[in-house]
Amino acid sequence: MSRTERINELLRDELSVLVNKEINVDGCLVTISYVKCSSDLRHAKIGVRSLPEHKLGTVLRELRKHNMSFARTLNKRLKLKYMPHFRWVADVSGRNFDKIEEILRKIKEEESYEQNN
Repeated sequence: MSRTERINELLRDELSVLVNKEINVDGCLVTISYVKCSSDLRHAKIGVRSLPEHKLGTVLRELRKHNMSFARTLNKRLKLKYMPHFRWVADVSGRNFDKIEEILRKIKEEESYEQNN
């Protein structure tokens, strides 16, 4: 595992803890799905998911408000030469999984219907 990959995982784990402590959107579960640091470790793209999904905009606004406090807290906890600048983005990859599952379910139903007839 490369250094960047280890830092990505470390940041994802630490940010997950911080987000669950600091961000409170009523009736919403927030998860950090990935962290992708640039090769020079100056920038980090952070994928965020929320349940329910329609509150994702509110969650992203709250995360961006806490950007500096997260960086300060992580700077104290982690021994990194540079703390990357965080860029919070919506991770919508899960939407595709639901569509794929629905298509596979329909195919399976059609196959079982054809076998029975």
